[in-house]
Amino acid sequence: MEPDRFKRRTDYGGLPPRRPESPPATIGGIDQVRPPSAPAPSTHAVAPQPAVVNNQNNAPRPVWAQPRSTAVVSTPATAAPASADPTTIAVHISLPKLRRPHLPSLQYKRIAIWAAIACVVLGLIAGGVVVAGHFIHKSPQAASLSGNAAAIGRSLAKPTYAPVVPVSKPSLAVSSTTSGAAFDGTKNAYSYNDTFMGTGLTVSEQPMPSKGYPSTQAAIDKIAQNIGARTPVKVPNGTTGYLSNDVKSGNNIVVFTLNDLLVFIQSPFTHSASDWQLYIASLK
Repeated sequence: MEPDRFKRRTDYGGLPPRRPESPPATIGGIDQVRPPSAPAPSTHAVAPQPAVVNNQNNAPRPVWAQPRSTAVVSTPATAAPASADPTTIAVHISLPKLRRPHLPSLQYKRIAIWAAIACVVLGLIAGGVVVAGHFIHKSPQAASLSGNAAAIGRSLAKPTYAPVVPVSKPSLAVSSTTSGAAFDGTKNAYSYNDTFMGTGLTVSEQPMPSKGYPSTQAAIDKIAQNIGARTPVKVPNGTTGYLSNDVKSGNNIVVFTLNDLLVFIQSPFTHSASDWQLYIASLK
């Protein structure tokens, strides 16, 4: 047997070199991280290093070669309590709860009754006003009162012409607030209030227009046509007047000429053409 057969080989120059990515920590030439039997992580060529001969008995053992009897007790790490973030601000706002206000219950039936009563009262008042107005317009005194009010608002100047009035009432030819007779100098018109057959009427007079008409009768015909008067009425001077009878309202308007005056008679009551002829005959 060869004496060097079992001799430990110390010449490692012929082996392929190995170079770890990072040199491991060694103690006395022994790798403390990887066992000697692990394959080389890299095949990069490195320069041969001289062999180091250490006594196996006195060499320090690596960590992986320590005896198993050594118990290593690991103490679990205690997580440190999380510190409050100094930038965090906790705001708690509590608002009072809103409650719906309590409204008193309405008595709808009582309100409806009072509303109905109010409507009835207003209707009675309105009806009374209408009826009173109707009787006022139908009374003979209504025309007199309205004429008096109109006369108060106008000047009591004397007319520039002699008005025609009933023979039995010469006082109507003089302006007066009591009789309702007055002269309007702006329109050159004279008016008065009178009664006929127990009903009121108003007479208005002004001079006949001297221009625009070929004759007096032509002027009367044209004026009567404009106001819608078509019923002929005889006049003592030989001319013809006309009557406008409104059937719906009952108003009468008579237009004619007398003593070179254009005369209008207006009444809120209906009379026939023959009745108006009697009143016209009494004018002087």
